[in-house]
Amino acid sequence: MKPSIRLLAVLMLAATMLAACRTHTTKENFTTTVLPENISLSAAYAKKVWSQGSRAKNLTASLDVSLDLGGRNVSCNGKLRMKRDDVIQLSLTLPLIGTEVGRLECTPQEVLLVDRINRQYLRAAYKDVDFLAKAELDFHSLQALFWNELFVPGKASPKDDFARFRLSKSGAHTLLSLKDAPRLEYDFLTRTDDERIARLNVRSHNVGDASELECVYADFTKTAAGTMPTSLRLSFHGTGRSVSLGLRLSRIGTDTRWQTRTTLSDKYTQRKPEEILRQLGNML
Repeated sequence: MKPSIRLLAVLMLAATMLAACRTHTTKENFTTTVLPENISLSAAYAKKVWSQGSRAKNLTASLDVSLDLGGRNVSCNGKLRMKRDDVIQLSLTLPLIGTEVGRLECTPQEVLLVDRINRQYLRAAYKDVDFLAKAELDFHSLQALFWNELFVPGKASPKDDFARFRLSKSGAHTLLSLKDAPRLEYDFLTRTDDERIARLNVRSHNVGDASELECVYADFTKTAAGTMPTSLRLSFHGTGRSVSLGLRLSRIGTDTRWQTRTTLSDKYTQRKPEEILRQLGNML
């Protein structure tokens, strides 16, 4: 695979990796608090975790991106730009040269995936992208994932649903579980001492379905946007190979001097989601 095509594959995979692919994680023994009298305790802790999130309106960061495709490693540079409740932009660039080869842009209404190498793009509503719809992912869920925040799928904010979480404890960690979502259950593993999310696991309700996604946050530090993890790793297994995507953030700031919407010339051709996914399969 040519280096530039590999970089685009990273971006395209970033757009599809959240589709609840199979992963294996280390299980911990938790004592679950589910008694009715403890529901208020669970809700109070969920509120604390949510309140730890950054309240910054904007976030910008430089990225070191690494992709492990079952032993085949790809790395590149990138940029992450976010404006709360408005847009998430993730772009990949050629190392050293700095030329953008692809971009993923999420707004509350749609997903835009741009392939600058082949001058093609995908633009679709969340409900029309099958892998996002099946994983119950919308803009607010994706935004919370990048901001390291508690979320409830389908809701702009979890603040009216704290009582839906169930509390479990194991040593230095506290687990908040959301099990009443229609298709999937969500486990937010937090550090008890500072109530910050250290890991998110998403799995199917179906006991016969081993599909699971893991997102691990690490290296928390104070930034212009508040205390943030500077390391984010998404791991999953599927199609017979182990895959993980790592993002290392640096130069984190709150700059507002960037375009929140991508415009494309008429030289770009629109593609359907299944066409882009088929190309990704051929690349990998």
